[in-house]
Amino acid sequence: MLLPERSRLGFTLIELLVVIAIIAVLIALLLPAVQQAREAARRTQCKNNLKQVALSLHNYHDTHRVFPPGNVIGYSAGSNGCYTGASSEGPGGPPWTVLTLPYFEQGALYNSLDMSGKFPRSLNDNTLANYAKLFAAPQPMLRCPSASIPISWMDYSLVSPSVTGAESLVNNYYACMGGGPILTTSGATADGCYQGFSTAGGRMVTFTNGLMGPNTRYGIRDCTDGTSNVVLAGESMYQAMELNRGWFVGWRTNSTNNNNPTQMCGTAGAPNGGKAHFQLFTVGGVNANVHNAVNTYFFGSNHVGGCHFAMADGSVQFMSENINLSTYQRLGAMNDGAPVGGFSQ
Repeated sequence: MLLPERSRLGFTLIELLVVIAIIAVLIALLLPAVQQAREAARRTQCKNNLKQVALSLHNYHDTHRVFPPGNVIGYSAGSNGCYTGASSEGPGGPPWTVLTLPYFEQGALYNSLDMSGKFPRSLNDNTLANYAKLFAAPQPMLRCPSASIPISWMDYSLVSPSVTGAESLVNNYYACMGGGPILTTSGATADGCYQGFSTAGGRMVTFTNGLMGPNTRYGIRDCTDGTSNVVLAGESMYQAMELNRGWFVGWRTNSTNNNNPTQMCGTAGAPNGGKAHFQLFTVGGVNANVHNAVNTYFFGSNHVGGCHFAMADGSVQFMSENINLSTYQRLGAMNDGAPVGGFSQ
């Protein structure tokens, strides 16, 4: 008489290993797609943020008939167009990020500020009347969701110590104060003027040919190159190189040898080129102040292949980091007459 076979319950070891291997392969195939989908969503959110920035600047223009200055300085430029500052000068006025608060639906914060008072040069200027209100008001719309804070490749031992809570105050969208080549010698050109350190990698610049620079009052009427051919603002991840600055800091010091505007940049070095510039000129801790120059020469993002720019017509374009450099540099200038077609992707 044959005995009935016992039913087999569960998997054998080999079958279990095969199932685990199949699941591992599926995860390996799906994970990059999930990451790409997440980055695509972050990139879309970043583009929308910059679009809101452009709208706020245009709403300011509709009210005042000019775009806001990149920042307000309480003294006049020198004969070469530079605002170099002096040790006798105190903190300056508000940057564009503060001037446009009513158009970010932040009218209550704006109305609470003393606009005739002084605005911090850094997050260490914590005795100023406006400081507490501004420090307590991070602006999420000024943050790119792909931005990494702190920056992974930055050597923070070379810069000023961070301020607790500074990470939430970083601004990832800078106004465009003009454009032109990176200056390697001291002096002034038709595009801007050098100020600051004696080595090429650390030279800072104030561009004077853009729509939003120190104390500017330029409008669409001044944009003779055409509003679709002039950069109004763009992405910058480089404020996070020095975590004692924030979205409301307008002018970083009052020293003639260590001064540059914040919240604004020029189209000078290629998009996303700040890392290479910093690492090229910062060798063994030498020339630690090159991070200041990066903030005025380079727009940049963590998006693969380039970064977003808002043009003077209000549109937002994604420009490749491989864009023709001469074309890119002229996009910051509002009235140089240079042809710049075919620059976006």
